[in-house]
Order: sequence, then structure tokens, then C-alpha cells
Amino acid sequence: MTKNFKCPLCHEEHEIDEYGWVQSCIGYIELGSMIGEIEKWLEKRFK
Repeated sequence: MTKNFKCPLCHEEHEIDEYGWVQSCIGYIELGSMIGEIEKWLEKRFK
């Protein structure tokens, strides 16, 4: 079962596969690890 994940970086919807991996603007990444990456990116962007 796949569902869409709205990427906060590019605001596009990406499909999530059954293992929780998502093909996104920053590559094929595991959703859990992406949360930390987005937080780091946001910190850099808004400092």
C-alpha cells in the first residue's frame, strides 16, 4: 500500500513504498531519516 507524502522542501507529493522509503526531490530516502534532514535544512535556511 502506498500513500503520498507531501515534501516540505519542494511541496510535491511523493509515493511512499511499503518499507517507508520515499522517492523525493533529495533522492530515495527512508522517511524516518528524512525528518532529521529536513530539520537541519530548515535550521540552515532560516538562520
